[in-house]
Amino acid sequence: MSFASLANSITTYLQTVADANNFTVRYDNDLRTTPTPASGFWLQCKIEFGDSQQKELGINSYRNFGKLVITLKNKIGIGIGTLLANADIIVTAFKSVDVDAIIFKVPSVENKGRVDDNWVLEVSCPFHLDE
Repeated sequence: MSFASLANSITTYLQTVADANNFTVRYDNDLRTTPTPASGFWLQCKIEFGDSQQKELGINSYRNFGKLVITLKNKIGIGIGTLLANADIIVTAFKSVDVDAIIFKVPSVENKGRVDDNWVLEVSCPFHLDE
């Protein structure tokens, strides 16, 4: 699977989750300005492509690793409850799921704290793809 196909599969699945939960998402190299939904809550997405390893000697069989990083942002002063509840939704959606042969592992959540005018949590969703 090409990098473009991999990214498309992941972002399509994320957008499905976002649409079902009324999340506003800003993707890599998105031309739009910073979202300002009425709720003050929005997501930023990036895909980090990692290493590849040969699975078996003598066979053209590879495992490609990567990580989907979803940054949850909320206006300062709203509290962290909404961020944590929405992080739970994302963790559940990406925990041990197969998306077009992309295998997601167990996501982790990190409280990044105040960043500019937002409170930020980061959900990291490691994945691999066998070819």
